[in-house]
Amino acid sequence: GSYSEGEYGSTEFRLYATKEGQTVGWWHSIPFVTASNGLNFVCEIPKGTTAKMEVNTKEAGNPIAQDVKKGAPRHYGIKAAFNYGCIPQTYENPEEVDPNVDIRALGDGDPLDAVELSDEPIEMGTLGEVIPVGVLCLIDEGEVDWKLFVLRADHPLVEKKRREKEVSRGGHRTSSTSPSTFKAPYLTLDDVEEHFPGKMSAIREWFRTYKVGNGMAHRHFVYLLPSLCLFYTSFSSSCPLFHFQPLPANLVLR
Repeated sequence: GSYSEGEYGSTEFRLYATKEGQTVGWWHSIPFVTASNGLNFVCEIPKGTTAKMEVNTKEAGNPIAQDVKKGAPRHYGIKAAFNYGCIPQTYENPEEVDPNVDIRALGDGDPLDAVELSDEPIEMGTLGEVIPVGVLCLIDEGEVDWKLFVLRADHPLVEKKRREKEVSRGGHRTSSTSPSTFKAPYLTLDDVEEHFPGKMSAIREWFRTYKVGNGMAHRHFVYLLPSLCLFYTSFSSSCPLFHFQPLPANLVLR
């Protein structure tokens, strides 16, 4: 569950996560892997909105709040073309050079950003299971900024691909009926492009241009990877392919 404080659209607005009536942190208190081997996704910015909402990593409780620039709530110049959020308990290390990019760049110190690809807007503060699809690496103001592409686990495309994999395994089912029981790579960016023609090009263009209206340069793309086999199989503690990791103990806030 969740509850809010302050007026939405103001610098005082905060959205807190709750569990069993107690306030918990969106960043620290929610596991990044689900019981059925999917990933947990926290929606910060619903598709079609402009308010730049994000998990506040510097405040106790890590509430979702609107980013502030020059004392005013920040908005994108164009509407979000997807549901934008993060994967809890992940961290792009700002003290280490990312070995996966060809320029010297540090992590941005934030949770891993996640781009949820379904057509329907997801309400801010929604916590749900998603399936990883691909990844995009950006360099933003000299920092590495990975974007993980995901699709909600209950999407019909996920169920379709789950069934196809089941057939390829000779019709054997596991004890769980969850789509994410079948680990990656059973869903790829090619599948997404076939199901949502033009979506990936539109999202790449959004990331390339959304800051230009604020007088900033186009963003530099480093990688767009269509498969997450290595990522998914090595996601249990830290990920050698993508330079983010579970939070170090000394960064845990109450």
